Amino acid sequence: MLKSLYLLFLLLLTPLGLAEHSYAGKWSNYFEKLKDAEPRPLVMEAVKNFSSPGSAIDLGAGVGQDSIYLLQKGWSVLAIDGEKESTDLILKKSNGMSSKENLSVLTSSYEDAPFQFLKPVDLVYGSFSIPFCSPSHFEKFWKDISSVLNPNGIIAVNLFGNLHSWSSKKHINFHTKDQALALLKGFDIIKFEEIDEIRDAAIGKDVRWHLFNIIARKKSLQVDKSKKMD
Repeated sequence: MLKSLYLLFLLLLTPLGLAEHSYAGKWSNYFEKLKDAEPRPLVMEAVKNFSSPGSAIDLGAGVGQDSIYLLQKGWSVLAIDGEKESTDLILKKSNGMSSKENLSVLTSSYEDAPFQFLKPVDLVYGSFSIPFCSPSHFEKFWKDISSVLNPNGIIAVNLFGNLHSWSSKKHINFHTKDQALALLKGFDIIKFEEIDEIRDAAIGKDVRWHLFNIIARKKSLQVDKSKKMD
């Protein structure tokens, strides 16, 4: 009951202008093509860095394969996506799962998601999703998702590189290698992999995929013992 009231509170905080920032109606073909997709390697690699399940946020959860994988592994998951089609699909996929009670969904754009009200989590995950945050909002968004992560928690995400075929698109954010690395100040890097190859885009013709696969652990707060009171 408390969980339901908490989510209702979050939804009421989400501005009514959500559709203005979302890709409403543009993802149906993508969802249809990937609805039976297997979990992505990034999420499977990320959970190997934990000795036991914890709590996670799945950013841009899409068809939900990674949220469902986390649930199956015993995690509590908040799946966030700007498309109701996505969150409805994830809820449908979780039907019949004994761990369904550990799943929450939030239909919201990154710009409108109330990260400041979310309980800190152990894993912030976003596969091929956070590049679709508005470039003008990305700096704040990165701070938000870093802040919602517990000390020693892990962030596992992909960033699009500046050589990506879509780099001329103004509504998508791109990073050079140096810019991507700069985002990881305050983190210990577990994996930083640069990819530059031709791939199927799943929603159209083949494209040049220039991206960075990142897994990093948030540094714990260090106490200056010299300033500690006796």
